[in-house]
Amino acid sequence: MVKFFKYFYFRMFSYFSDSSSIPLFRTFAIMFVFAYFNLLAIYTLIFSVVLNTNFTPPLGSGIRWFWPIILILPLFILFYYRLERRGLHDLIFVEYLNETKKQKAKGGRCVIFYFIGSILFFVLTLWLREVVRGY
Repeated sequence: MVKFFKYFYFRMFSYFSDSSSIPLFRTFAIMFVFAYFNLLAIYTLIFSVVLNTNFTPPLGSGIRWFWPIILILPLFILFYYRLERRGLHDLIFVEYLNETKKQKAKGGRCVIFYFIGSILFFVLTLWLREVVRGY
């Protein structure tokens, strides 16, 4: 799993480094959005579908949208520190820079399947919640 996310980082960073002056933040943003929606889908699946409970955060439902904004800055600092300061960015690029066309095509399919699978998982979770809970 860690190897997949390293490759995912490599492909996203390579894609954004062609046209972006800040590819590290754009790569982080894409990874954060997909991780956030996957965690939200798992949370919804556990509490709304399996346990059939209505669990709300202690701060109330009015500022639920604010949590990703609060999380983004410290997570980006950790992301930056781990990749740039600790040298993981260079190790990932050394590992995947000399991939063959066959490896690149296989990795590209895996990344696309991850995108499509994440979106389908989120939509399926919302549909299951509607079937079980009625909303």
